[in-house]
Amino acid sequence: MNLSPALRLGALTLAVTAASCGYTPLYAPGQGAASAAGRVQVGAVSVAQETKNVGQRRTAQTVAQELKLNFPHSGANLDTLTVTMEENTTTLAVQRTAAVQRAEIYLTGQLVITSPEGQRLLATSLSTSAPYNVENTPFSTESGKTYARLTAARNLAAEVSRRVYLFYSTHAGTQPALPAVPAAR
Repeated sequence: MNLSPALRLGALTLAVTAASCGYTPLYAPGQGAASAAGRVQVGAVSVAQETKNVGQRRTAQTVAQELKLNFPHSGANLDTLTVTMEENTTTLAVQRTAAVQRAEIYLTGQLVITSPEGQRLLATSLSTSAPYNVENTPFSTESGKTYARLTAARNLAAEVSRRVYLFYSTHAGTQPALPAVPAAR
């Protein structure tokens, strides 16, 4: 596809203008978000159900592993990130023959960030889902359900990370104090 020189010049001008005005995407690491990974430690990641099966434990482990990669423990006196999840399975659709149906793993999570002094800095709810096919063969169904759990867990961990980075980039009171700049004479 050939673009006219005028169109190329217009696209280049737009890109340079957007970059020069200081535009940054909402979820881009900012001043506070850049240091968020060093300021937060992952506390507990748990599933809030009494009857945890192997798949639900793996979901919690996957979320914890993903978050620990994003927020490595770098010392004491850090804010603590705690995630509590609940897993539900719902049916999405059934064909008229009732031979094939589709289900969905639905994860709801509660994200809490607390300061080292125990003050709650952020508490919010998150949710994510991933569909899978319920087929005639049990192995295929379990395989699909396992992959759906993994996908939902990774999506939830990514959303938790985005919310934490957004929190630290927008809350000035939680950012480290900047050194005083001497007045110009």
